[in-house]
Amino acid sequence: MMLLKRTPEQRRYDMQVPASEANSLADIIKTPSGKNKIMILSRKIDIMAYKITKDKFNTDISGFTHILDSSSVKHALKKHSKDKIPLTASHLGLIKDILGRPDKIICSRKNRRGLNTLVYTKRFNNKRLVYVEEVRPGRHQLAMNTMYWAS
Repeated sequence: MMLLKRTPEQRRYDMQVPASEANSLADIIKTPSGKNKIMILSRKIDIMAYKITKDKFNTDISGFTHILDSSSVKHALKKHSKDKIPLTASHLGLIKDILGRPDKIICSRKNRRGLNTLVYTKRFNNKRLVYVEEVRPGRHQLAMNTMYWAS
């Protein structure tokens, strides 16, 4: 991963820490329904992701932050825990590995909220883990949309 050069305005976003920030994955998972917490994963943007979003979406994501929010984590655990290869809370710890060294990144269709999405894939023990992020240009965030094991 490469840290891209940042303008003073972009660095200002780095200093913003929401009051609802979680300190760990356990905090995210335990968040009660109706409340939403976020966890900052990384402020480093993969150069492949940068080029893809610039070319395909015409969006400059330098200075964006990778985040998890409790609603998307709960969605992934609830929906994909019944898949052929069930997603568990321990698999969420692999997200930083996926973001740090993805095997592949592709642009995908817009999600239900109309936001562009990036799909990261990485192989672990001959199984492919898929991590989907939505691009939130107004908030300068790349936020988890879902995650699952592909057969």
